[in-house]
Parts: sequence; C-alpha cells; structure tokens
Amino acid sequence: MYRYILKRLLMLIPVIIGITLVIYFTMDLAPGDPVYQIVSERASEEEIAAAREEYHLNDPFLVRCGRYLLNLCKGDLGVSYQSKRPVAEIYFSKLPATLALAVASIVIALLISIPLGIYAATHQNSWGDSTSMILSLVGVSMPNFWLGLLLVLAFALHLGWLPSGGMNGFASVILPALTEGAYLAGFMTRTTRSAMLDTIRSDYVFMALAKGVSKKESIMKHAFKNALIPIVTAGGVQFAYVMGGCVVTETVFAWPGIGRQLVEGINQRDIPVVLGFIILTAIVVCIINLMLDIIYAFVDPRIKAQYSK
Repeated sequence: MYRYILKRLLMLIPVIIGITLVIYFTMDLAPGDPVYQIVSERASEEEIAAAREEYHLNDPFLVRCGRYLLNLCKGDLGVSYQSKRPVAEIYFSKLPATLALAVASIVIALLISIPLGIYAATHQNSWGDSTSMILSLVGVSMPNFWLGLLLVLAFALHLGWLPSGGMNGFASVILPALTEGAYLAGFMTRTTRSAMLDTIRSDYVFMALAKGVSKKESIMKHAFKNALIPIVTAGGVQFAYVMGGCVVTETVFAWPGIGRQLVEGINQRDIPVVLGFIILTAIVVCIINLMLDIIYAFVDPRIKAQYSK
C-alpha cells in the first residue's frame, strides 16, 4: 500500500510539468500584451520597458517556462499582476470557501441520491422508479444558473429566509449547495440505481434470502455494500469536479471560491494566477483520486490484496 501511494505521488511530477507547459503555452498565445496588466494605460515607454525587464517578459518562451518550473520546485508560484500578492496566498484564501461548498453539495447529493437510487432499484419498473429517474434527469439537465436564480427569487427575495449571495455564516451556503447538489444528486441517483440493480440480482443475495435473512437486511448488508465501488467512484469524481471550482454557481451567488477567481484571472490575463490555480487544483484532484483508491481498499478487500503485491 505504501509503495502504491508513493508511486502515485511521484506520478504527480510529470502531470504538473505537462499542465504547466500546456497552460503556459496557451496563455502565451492569447491576444494582448500582459505588460498592460502590470502597468497603467498612461505608463511611459520607460515604465513599460522596466516592467518587461522586471517580469522577464522579453525572454523567450522556453526560458520563461523553465524559470517558472524551477521556481515551482521551490514552492514559488509567482505574484499576481493585479493584486501583487503571492499566488499561493490567494489560492489558499479561496480554498476554504470552495471546500465548504464542495462538502455541502456532496452531503446533499448523498442524502438524496442513495435512498432514491436504492428505492428505484428495489422497485424497478414501478411508478416510483420512473418518478425517481425523471427527477434525476431533471437534476442533471437543469442549468445551474437557472436553478440558482430561481432559488434566489424564491428563498431570498420573496420569502427572505436565506441570503442571496456572499459567504457569511452557515445560511449563506445553503442555496449554492442546493444548486450544485441538484446536479450531483441526479447523476449519483442513476449511478446508485445501476449499481444496485447489478448486485440485487447476484447469487449471494438470493442465498441470503433463502437462509431467512430479511429483504431489508439483504439489500443493505449484502447488495448495497457490494455496490459501493461505483457509488464511491461517482462521489469522488463529483467532489473533485466541485473542488475545481463551480464557476457558474460561484458567480450567481457571488461565492468567493477558486473557480470565480480563476475566471477573473483569465479575463485579466493574470498569468501567474491562472497557472498557479490550475496547478494547485490539479494537485488537489490527484490527491482526491489517491484517497479514492485508498477508500476502495477498505470497501473491497480484493483491491487491498492487489495493492499488497
């Protein structure tokens, strides 16, 4: 297990290098001159030249990219052109907001999707199954910006129960978490139903029923436990997606998260912010995937046996 974890962590190195090269090259192709994001429009030619020299903008692409990779090895992600703050400091100041939204969204999705998916699987082809699948399809298909605006109109403007935006206490996370959780719940309901349909038809479930085990116990103890692998996978993938920044949801609710800040950095052509945020997000996603693989070992002993080889 330890060798596997070390191997996965070492695989982060080529991933980070590849991401850095692709994003650096893409930002370099973008129209416009980044020096005008550093100095004002009224700056003189001498000030522009000094800024180019200070930020090494006159150097060739490979030289600039190589220098960035060397600084990255030292933990230096650069300084924002706009705020003049270290990129790592900006990222970790936005991380708690995104983490709170991600956890709340996943909790809501799990509370909805697991009971609904199990019910749909155990009542296949019934009206309850059809209703749950329609609801999950609506959740997956509904645009986040539309649902978010509806929730704001209903619960913030008309009823006045919840704040319409910003991050200020527990109440402020409810509406954005519901908005993001609706999509996650729709996706995970279908995954749970599919996984449960595969397991409840297995021989060991019929054997448990033949031995006198109640239907409820056979479903929860035998079928659901063996259906956890795809459910955990779906939940982990969706959690990694939310941790990457829910741009639409964060914009609608003025949520001070990673995704919103990243879009602002792209619009302002703040190259250090864009590079740093994407690299750190890639690291977070890789760590989440590693944690998923470790969770698999506890859910399925066969996988743990493979890790020990």
